[in-house]
Amino acid sequence: MMQVWTQIYQDGKVDSYDYNIECGEDSFSLKRSNSSFWSNPGEEVGSIEDDGEFINIVLGKRKLKLDYSQAEQLLILLKIVYNGKLEIRECKTIKSE
Repeated sequence: MMQVWTQIYQDGKVDSYDYNIECGEDSFSLKRSNSSFWSNPGEEVGSIEDDGEFINIVLGKRKLKLDYSQAEQLLILLKIVYNGKLEIRECKTIKSE
């Protein structure tokens, strides 16, 4: 499992969001950073896994199981909604196992 630290900015606000991403071979886990900005630093807020047949997404208590076509359609819709509003500016490996 590789851990990646990523700063994600929304609408150009420098202090918007800050997350840690843990990357597996076919899975990714999104956690809040350890910043005091968050009420629950380090808490997992979502995950995504490709099980070879479906894309499984967990956001809080909500779970989605999408086939590849549905996942692509969701990506297209999200790109339309967040066009130019969401930017990943930094990404560096902290630990790789």
